[in-house]
Amino acid sequence: MVKCRLFERVFLKEMFMKIIRNLSLLLGFIALFACAQCLAQDAGFNSGVPNFVTPGSDEDIEKFINNELALLHAEQGKFLVSATKSRERISKAPAIITVITDEEINNMGARNLIDVLRRVPGLGVTQNNLFVNEIEVRGIKTRSSEKILMMVDGHYLDNDLINGGGTDVFDTLPLENVKKIEITRGPASAMYGANAFLAMIHIFTKNAEDVNGFEASIKRGSYLTEHYNVLYGKNIKGVNIIANLSFFDTDGFGADVEQDILGGAPFATAPDETDQFGKRRDLDLKLDYNGFRFRGKYAQREDGHYFGATSAIADETKTRYDDYFLEVGYNRDLDIIDDLNLDIRLYRDFFHFDNDLELFPEGFPDPTGIPFPNGMLLNGEVENTKMGGEILTRYKITDSNTLISGAMAEHQKQFDIVARQNFNPLTGEFLGDVQDLSDTIPWTEAANRDLWALYFEDLWDITEDLRLTIGARYDRYNDFGGEFNPRLGLSWRFLYKYDLKLLYGHGFRAPTFAELHNINNPVIIGNSGLDPEEIETIEASVGGAIINGFLKSKVTFFRNDIHDLIGIDANNTIENAGSARIHGIELEMLADFLFFLEGGQIKFNYTYQHPKDRDTNRRIADVPTHKANIMADFDLTEHFSAHADLFIKDSTPRAPGDTRGEVPGYALFNTSFAVKNLWKKHKIFRTMELRASVYNVFDKKYQDPSPMGTIPEDYNMPRRSAMFEVSFSY
Repeated sequence: MVKCRLFERVFLKEMFMKIIRNLSLLLGFIALFACAQCLAQDAGFNSGVPNFVTPGSDEDIEKFINNELALLHAEQGKFLVSATKSRERISKAPAIITVITDEEINNMGARNLIDVLRRVPGLGVTQNNLFVNEIEVRGIKTRSSEKILMMVDGHYLDNDLINGGGTDVFDTLPLENVKKIEITRGPASAMYGANAFLAMIHIFTKNAEDVNGFEASIKRGSYLTEHYNVLYGKNIKGVNIIANLSFFDTDGFGADVEQDILGGAPFATAPDETDQFGKRRDLDLKLDYNGFRFRGKYAQREDGHYFGATSAIADETKTRYDDYFLEVGYNRDLDIIDDLNLDIRLYRDFFHFDNDLELFPEGFPDPTGIPFPNGMLLNGEVENTKMGGEILTRYKITDSNTLISGAMAEHQKQFDIVARQNFNPLTGEFLGDVQDLSDTIPWTEAANRDLWALYFEDLWDITEDLRLTIGARYDRYNDFGGEFNPRLGLSWRFLYKYDLKLLYGHGFRAPTFAELHNINNPVIIGNSGLDPEEIETIEASVGGAIINGFLKSKVTFFRNDIHDLIGIDANNTIENAGSARIHGIELEMLADFLFFLEGGQIKFNYTYQHPKDRDTNRRIADVPTHKANIMADFDLTEHFSAHADLFIKDSTPRAPGDTRGEVPGYALFNTSFAVKNLWKKHKIFRTMELRASVYNVFDKKYQDPSPMGTIPEDYNMPRRSAMFEVSFSY
């Protein structure tokens, strides 16, 4: 214990010295930008709030009310919860956060969560050989996106303990029940612990008052896609009830594959087409009564193959995931102490995967030359559970000072490991029929993990326009030890409607069960001695509104230093063997036409990122340097609205030793049109909305990068597609 305290004192001293050095480097940049903004104000571009004309006619009154409702909805988007686990303004939050509302989601015609994330500055999406979306954040991406924490209504979704992260199940999450999404860029481990490393994606679902009845939607589109959703919300005798049921099926985009990893061998099936079918079922239930709450979610997902685990085209590969969580909680203001709020939750999570993999097709020979008559087959299963609880308090010490503190404990378990295959996993030799090797040669080990954590955060409004945030969290794991993660934030409204943020954060990513316990696999060997990955981030952001609030802008500078990256060494053993430094800039702009037209806005964001391997001093592969989004929404009339967006991506460099040229950049144009409120006199049809969305309008051929040594070309991505939707509420 004495050694631990001594280590933490030394660590804190070094950490704050780094903060001082790093933040001092940013002051010149901030001062320069502030001077430019001052010149804009002096020139008369920020003179105040627009003047309103007093409404006169019924048409003017209706337009005035619509504008007021739009303003109210926009005002709701200025508040968030994720940064400090309490409701506050974005301008004061100690984090760089993008908030996407349900109205924005609907306008863009987003089909699932990934469609939304593609449009967020600093984020990117690519697919890997198993048809799993990889979420890139500020120049770093991994196969399982385990460095990103995903949550829904405060509940963690990283139930896949074998691989970490939540994208295996929740990257295609349907959006009909989503109220808003808060995307935090930068580490959030000071409040949320492991996996809140590069970013945090927090999904908030709708409440009973948001629905107040039934909402239903039917979608049909390209690739024989069907999606049906029913949402019910009501307050019944003080009990707020909301339930959602979703069914999704698609034949999926079939990508042409000229040549796979087998390189034209006589048993290779390429040239061929991938089989990317998908099925998804979601069930959600929320109950709230007098401070008590219940949350439950079940998701089942089944997908066809893209290239398969070995980048060889075969026709018997599919993945299936089952995931659910149950949570009960209680929230109330305590009478014994004024301004003290208590929030308690208990939860249980379950995750199961059942993957059928045809590693190589029929006729592929084993090391002795014996062909696999039905292909090289593997069925793997595992179950993960999490059980735990958390206590959170929010104490408003004074009107200008709030203390947030909490404690949590959790038990994680991995069990019921199944290995059925027709080959010896150690030698690759053909075994004849598929055999159950679960007890003799399992692919991983059963495991248990216990952890607990303590955290606090102090929100101190030094003045009305100056907020200082100091926070830290200590997590203790029984398998690799403790992690201390501090953060520091300064938010300052230094001019009218101009905000400055200076931020420092430290985060960690816990090793997964696969990284610790994989065995009997000559390609990937686990290592029980792993340390967690660590990241230090500094951010500086400044922005505000000019030209009477019509134009808003924000620029963010960031630098990430990552240590103890987990990778594979020359002996195929998992180890801490890497470090990276990424610096970049995110620019965001919004032009709001609310007071000039019936309604509408144009958004623009641009990301520059330069990720570098600190050990080799080389550029990190498979991520672009530049990318941008341009999005426009307009209410053409009372009944017609339109959305259009353009995504632009720079070319992508290759890994050292890869002789292929860079993956070409591209631009994708999407659009969506809606017709609504045509039958106002009918109590059902007056709420009907018809929407048509077209993705990749100009049928652009583009590709995501394939790793070196897999396939000669890259992964062909979907061409033009469409989705048609009818929805109504009652």
